[in-house]
Amino acid sequence: MSFADTHTSTSVTTHDCCSTRALWGWSPPSLPADSARKRLVDRVLPRTGVPLALFYLVVVALLGLAPLLPKSGELALDGLAALAAGAWCGANFWRSRHAHCLVTGVGWLALSGFAFGEAILA
Repeated sequence: MSFADTHTSTSVTTHDCCSTRALWGWSPPSLPADSARKRLVDRVLPRTGVPLALFYLVVVALLGLAPLLPKSGELALDGLAALAAGAWCGANFWRSRHAHCLVTGVGWLALSGFAFGEAILA
């Protein structure tokens, strides 16, 4: 009995594994929401339109307001803004697999850790 007799060959096309939405900078489709956590993130995470613009506006506003506070308050507000941005990037990577979200999420979360640490020491 040969290998060809025991194993059938199935051809995999790009349609089976890849999405055309991933071209030109668009995010691939989200993974299936097969758990309660994934469904919660899908409900809460702003992805487009006004909710996303408002989320960005809040993060930028926190960064803009921070210098008006004393040093420890400034660092704490910067840490909060970085934590919000890092959490969004991390959740977006978990759901959409967009690679840059992994890199930026780690960066924002590291920045939030440093900012919170400095706020405690200041």
